[in-house]
Amino acid sequence: LLTLREQITPFEVDFSVEERALDFSSVKDAAYGLLQKGGGRLFALAGPNSVLEFLVTGVPHPTPSRHDSRADLDRELRRACERLIADASRSLLPPALDGFLAKADAFQQTAAGAGRQLSAQPFGSVENVAKLAAETVACVRREGGVLVRNLSRYLCNAQTEGILLRPIKANVLERYHQLLAAIDDGGYPDDATAQIGAAPASEVAGVLTAGRAVAGGNGAAGAAVVAATPDNGVAAKTAAAATAAATATATATATATATATATATATA
Repeated sequence: LLTLREQITPFEVDFSVEERALDFSSVKDAAYGLLQKGGGRLFALAGPNSVLEFLVTGVPHPTPSRHDSRADLDRELRRACERLIADASRSLLPPALDGFLAKADAFQQTAAGAGRQLSAQPFGSVENVAKLAAETVACVRREGGVLVRNLSRYLCNAQTEGILLRPIKANVLERYHQLLAAIDDGGYPDDATAQIGAAPASEVAGVLTAGRAVAGGNGAAGAAVVAATPDNGVAAKTAAAATAAATATATATATATATATATATATA
């Protein structure tokens, strides 16, 4: 879709087409009136004639409609970018993380004020949490490298790659911040927290940054992707707001990037 968008951008052509369709709603209303007013008025020669009224008012009307192929392409491109961001965000995190966060959230709501701690629960044991934290960082490292290489291979545009990576990175950090918050609020002693050894959020953010640099994104777009991300002291709602804002702007900016690239190429 990006390639097609780039190919049609240099041409100042109206890609819209006007179509006409028949609206049969009047036929439906006239037929309903014919049935209601039937009887002796169907073929009456003096006074109202139901059949004649049906023939006059039951004629379908043409209705024009206009379709813009360029707008349709932009809409499909936006949907494709949103699907890519959502799928990539899920692939960068282990499935066990969602289950743990759901259990931790439910426990925190039910145990509020009861004096119970997450660290005392079987699913929140130090061994389980340490394993989950290590698995999360390993999954981000493993799948993040694959994602960056695929984006670089198929897009071949550092700025577009950076635009798509930004909301993906924000989604990953949002979930990781939630894990760190659960650990901080779980009542783990200092020695247990050290045993868990959860990597700081800046290290997780640096995984995609490093992968982007290896793939060759060291320009201005790469710098936008590697923007410094706060550590685990930032509230999860800040990450969620950043995710929503980045996702809303990423798809529109990707289209604008493709447009600018194609226009510059045509001018050259």
